[in-house]
Amino acid sequence: MESTVDKQISRLVQLIENNYISTPQTYKPMDFAQKTQYFTLDVISDLAFARPFGYLENDADPYDYIKITSAYMPVMVLLGNMPSLVNMLHSKFLRGLFPAASDRLGFGAFIG
Repeated sequence: MESTVDKQISRLVQLIENNYISTPQTYKPMDFAQKTQYFTLDVISDLAFARPFGYLENDADPYDYIKITSAYMPVMVLLGNMPSLVNMLHSKFLRGLFPAASDRLGFGAFIG
Protein backbone atom coordinates (compact mmCIF):
# COMPACT_ATOMS: atom_id res chain seq x y z
CA MET A 1 0.00 0.00 0.00
CA GLU A 2 2.81 2.43 0.83
CA SER A 3 4.45 1.88 -2.53
CA THR A 4 1.18 2.72 -4.28
CA VAL A 5 0.86 5.98 -2.35
CA ASP A 6 4.55 6.76 -2.98
CA LYS A 7 4.07 6.16 -6.71
CA GLN A 8 1.11 8.57 -6.83
CA ILE A 9 3.00 11.19 -4.80
CA SER A 10 5.78 10.94 -7.37
CA ARG A 11 3.24 11.46 -10.18
CA LEU A 12 1.78 14.48 -8.39
CA VAL A 13 5.23 16.04 -7.95
CA GLN A 14 6.07 15.29 -11.60
CA LEU A 15 2.80 16.92 -12.73
CA ILE A 16 3.60 20.06 -10.72
CA GLU A 17 7.20 20.20 -11.94
CA ASN A 18 6.25 19.68 -15.59
CA ASN A 19 3.23 21.96 -15.81
CA TYR A 20 3.10 24.47 -12.96
CA ILE A 21 6.55 25.84 -12.19
CA SER A 22 6.48 29.59 -12.78
CA THR A 23 9.45 31.52 -14.06
CA PRO A 24 10.19 35.25 -13.94
CA GLN A 25 8.76 35.49 -17.48
CA THR A 26 5.67 33.26 -17.11
CA TYR A 27 3.19 32.78 -14.30
CA LYS A 28 1.57 29.34 -14.14
CA PRO A 29 -1.17 29.21 -11.49
CA MET A 30 -2.33 25.86 -10.14
CA ASP A 31 -5.48 24.87 -8.26
CA PHE A 32 -3.88 22.72 -5.56
CA ALA A 33 -7.25 21.54 -4.22
CA GLN A 34 -8.09 20.11 -7.64
CA LYS A 35 -4.71 18.37 -7.92
CA THR A 36 -5.16 16.79 -4.48
CA GLN A 37 -8.54 15.47 -5.63
CA TYR A 38 -6.83 13.93 -8.66
CA PHE A 39 -4.16 12.47 -6.39
CA THR A 40 -6.73 11.00 -3.98
CA LEU A 41 -8.83 9.43 -6.74
CA ASP A 42 -5.74 7.91 -8.40
CA VAL A 43 -4.56 6.46 -5.07
CA ILE A 44 -7.97 4.97 -4.32
CA SER A 45 -8.41 3.52 -7.81
CA ASP A 46 -4.84 2.16 -7.85
CA LEU A 47 -5.38 0.45 -4.51
CA ALA A 48 -8.83 -0.89 -5.43
CA PHE A 49 -8.26 -1.89 -9.07
CA ALA A 50 -4.44 -2.19 -9.33
CA ARG A 51 -4.33 0.72 -11.79
CA PRO A 52 -5.01 4.43 -11.41
CA PHE A 53 -7.86 5.98 -13.39
CA GLY A 54 -5.47 8.56 -14.85
CA TYR A 55 -6.45 11.82 -13.18
CA LEU A 56 -2.82 12.88 -12.57
CA GLU A 57 -1.61 11.51 -15.89
CA ASN A 58 -4.22 13.49 -17.82
CA ASP A 59 -4.32 16.48 -15.45
CA ALA A 60 -8.07 16.30 -15.95
CA ASP A 61 -11.29 14.67 -14.75
CA PRO A 62 -11.54 11.95 -17.47
CA TYR A 63 -14.89 10.52 -16.31
CA ASP A 64 -16.42 13.82 -15.11
CA TYR A 65 -16.63 12.25 -11.64
CA ILE A 66 -15.63 15.41 -9.76
CA LYS A 67 -17.87 17.62 -11.91
CA ILE A 68 -20.90 15.40 -11.42
CA THR A 69 -20.23 14.90 -7.70
CA SER A 70 -20.10 18.67 -7.22
CA ALA A 71 -23.31 19.16 -9.18
CA TYR A 72 -25.20 16.48 -7.22
CA MET A 73 -24.00 17.51 -3.75
CA PRO A 74 -27.12 19.59 -2.97
CA VAL A 75 -29.31 16.65 -4.02
CA MET A 76 -27.33 14.24 -1.83
CA VAL A 77 -27.68 16.57 1.17
CA LEU A 78 -31.44 16.81 0.58
CA LEU A 79 -31.83 13.04 0.26
CA GLY A 80 -29.70 12.50 3.36
CA ASN A 81 -32.09 14.68 5.35
CA MET A 82 -35.31 13.28 3.86
CA PRO A 83 -35.18 9.45 3.75
CA SER A 84 -38.77 9.26 2.50
CA LEU A 85 -37.60 10.79 -0.80
CA VAL A 86 -35.02 8.01 -1.14
CA ASN A 87 -37.74 5.38 -0.79
CA MET A 88 -39.79 7.13 -3.46
CA LEU A 89 -36.81 7.30 -5.85
CA HIS A 90 -36.19 3.57 -5.45
CA SER A 91 -39.66 2.74 -6.77
CA LYS A 92 -39.78 0.72 -9.99
CA PHE A 93 -41.16 3.75 -11.86
CA LEU A 94 -38.19 6.01 -11.08
CA ARG A 95 -35.35 3.47 -11.03
CA GLY A 96 -34.30 4.40 -14.59
CA LEU A 97 -33.11 7.80 -13.36
CA PHE A 98 -30.13 6.22 -11.57
CA PRO A 99 -26.70 5.70 -13.12
CA ALA A 100 -26.01 2.38 -14.83
CA ALA A 101 -22.72 0.60 -15.49
CA SER A 102 -23.33 1.07 -19.23
CA ASP A 103 -23.18 4.90 -18.96
CA ARG A 104 -20.26 6.55 -20.77
CA LEU A 105 -19.75 9.39 -18.25
CA GLY A 106 -20.30 10.12 -14.58
CA PHE A 107 -21.11 7.68 -11.81
CA GLY A 108 -22.28 5.01 -14.23
CA ALA A 109 -18.94 4.98 -16.05
CA PHE A 110 -17.20 4.97 -12.68
CA ILE A 111 -19.29 1.95 -11.61
CA GLY A 112 -18.67 0.20 -14.96
